[in-house]
Amino acid sequence: MNYDEFVIEVERRMPGRSREEAERTLIAVVAVLAERLDRDRQRRLAAYLPDRLKELFPEKAVTANYGLEEFLSRIERRANVQGYAPKDLALVVTKVLGLGLPTGELPGILEGLPEAYRQSLIPKPPAKPGRLGKPPVRG
Repeated sequence: MNYDEFVIEVERRMPGRSREEAERTLIAVVAVLAERLDRDRQRRLAAYLPDRLKELFPEKAVTANYGLEEFLSRIERRANVQGYAPKDLALVVTKVLGLGLPTGELPGILEGLPEAYRQSLIPKPPAKPGRLGKPPVRG
């Protein structure tokens, strides 16, 4: 995907928001995620991103070490989008990143993060319809 396609996909998942808000959200999440990933995973993710997003990756191989609350706080400050929880912004962007990467690559990149991050960033598969509430079949 090219840069504009990433922005359009983020905007599409943020109904009623401007392109500028979508772009700020995309940049904020990718930049904060890049700070938190180790160098190997930074390279893996950057390999699939357009140049304008690759520029957000730190040049030094230092991985920031902070918890989920600080991660989300940094996203909130940088995106500056009112009406969305930072966790929702992060999830919107990771869903879109998943579209631009080969199937299964994003979870592999994110697996180096603590479990709390992965639970917040990896989109959950849709729930399968269950049989709750149906009476048992008797024959």
